[in-house]
Amino acid sequence: MSNNNLNRSTRILKSITQILDKFLDETLQEKNINFNIEFRGNFNFLDKKIEKKIFSINQTKFTNFKKKLLIYLNYSGKKDILRIASYEKITNENKFRNLLSTHDVVDPDILIRTGGYKRLSDFMLFEISYTELFFLNKLWPDLNKSDLVKIIDNYRQINRKFGK
Repeated sequence: MSNNNLNRSTRILKSITQILDKFLDETLQEKNINFNIEFRGNFNFLDKKIEKKIFSINQTKFTNFKKKLLIYLNYSGKKDILRIASYEKITNENKFRNLLSTHDVVDPDILIRTGGYKRLSDFMLFEISYTELFFLNKLWPDLNKSDLVKIIDNYRQINRKFGK
């Protein structure tokens, strides 16, 4: 959820919050998750009950796997970059990267954009230079295992050159 999404109508924000709350409840009850889940961003727009659920999930280690699902709420890649740009002159990419709020996240291999939109919407702008983008015409809550399997199968067919 982009920082800009907070400009949507109260009705839409309420619906998004309800979906998030349901997801949090289901995740907290689930015992067989094969990856860890971490929420990042600024949660100040949420009520305290939902913030507590997010904190609980962030503290839970569902597995010993290295796989992690990161969910960003109220996040802006542009604001992250602009925040760093206000620092002293930084000429080294590693120094710049270490100042990003995503400094401890490996650049993603895959980015899935749901909702039928073909844009990045201010998401991890610095980190996705070699990320494979997949666009789906369905909404995030409707994403299912079959969709993910298709995306992973398509990803495996790509000859990734990383600018070479």
